[in-house]
Amino acid sequence: MKSLLNIAGVIAFTQGLIAFVGLQWFDGQWGLLPRLVDLSVPVCLGTAAIGGLLLLAATAVKTNRD
Repeated sequence: MKSLLNIAGVIAFTQGLIAFVGLQWFDGQWGLLPRLVDLSVPVCLGTAAIGGLLLLAATAVKTNRD
């Protein structure tokens, strides 16, 4: 469970952050996620936030097991 949350969290965080950087400071969105759907700046930041929450949840699961 922890490894799945880690993988999903890392992917969501990096894709959201990369898409945000591309929209904010360059000419268009970067990453794989913007190729699938058209994202706005708040959605990119929300995706990165959800990824961060998944990473925190994975850490909490690991801490509770130990």
